[in-house]
Amino acid sequence: MVLIIVVAVVALLGGLAANRYLRPRLVSEDDDTGMAVKDLVGPLLTLTVLLLTFVLVTANGSYGKAEVASRGEARAVDQLVESAEYAPAEQRAKIQADTVCYARAVREREWPAMADGKGSPAPSVWSTDLPPCLP
Repeated sequence: MVLIIVVAVVALLGGLAANRYLRPRLVSEDDDTGMAVKDLVGPLLTLTVLLLTFVLVTANGSYGKAEVASRGEARAVDQLVESAEYAPAEQRAKIQADTVCYARAVREREWPAMADGKGSPAPSVWSTDLPPCLP
């Protein structure tokens, strides 16, 4: 994204420099109409709209990936709780309690850490604590 902005600014400055230094040599002496500010507004608006479009498309793609991942994890937690119904009573309660704690750790610890670009070991504490279903 920064590269696109840098290239756009360099192109704009190059265009202005070319207009300033090359145009007087190319036009005749009787043509004294220069480039007005309004001539720059149209291309700048177009460039702004294109840059904003790229940003929105990128953000939407990132949001879509995060939504798919969170739905997949929620589905896995839901299936784990439902599957625990087939376990013996003492293991069932432990599995369901650990699953609830895992979901809370993801929401309270993992997601805020991911917002900072890091991860949290808290969810793995609960996922490794799940008892085996078969004796």
